[in-house]
Amino acid sequence: FVKDAADNSAMYKYTIWNLDNSVPRIGTIAVTDKIENGQAVGWNITVPADDVSAKTGTSGSGIKGYAITKSSVMNAPDTCQTGDTLFTPVSGKYRIWVYDNAENISYKDVNITSDVTYNGKSLRGMDYDGKSLTYIMYNGKRLRL
Repeated sequence: FVKDAADNSAMYKYTIWNLDNSVPRIGTIAVTDKIENGQAVGWNITVPADDVSAKTGTSGSGIKGYAITKSSVMNAPDTCQTGDTLFTPVSGKYRIWVYDNAENISYKDVNITSDVTYNGKSLRGMDYDGKSLTYIMYNGKRLRL
């Protein structure tokens, strides 16, 4: 309802049909080695996601961006990337964020570990002189543990 100083008035009725209040759905996250020049430089994290309502099955506003953090705080949406493959050079616990065009946000936690093996046995967690190994050299290449 609108009324001006001269006492003229008008009423307008609006119907909003597609209000997106559903968070994006995140599927099974895939973590793969990123190899450059024959050496592992980190991990690619592929995040399958959609913006379909779990209740109604209807599409929402669409996926806008993805982010990765080591904390429970997401980056500002304008700093997130649009592609669904993220990268990290370091193993650890991460939170993967997905947000849609209506700024609904969802996340999934992922633990990225490296597991270098020798003769079928994991070298992760091994130590030398009481110090935990962080990498080994193999054929002149540094392998993270």
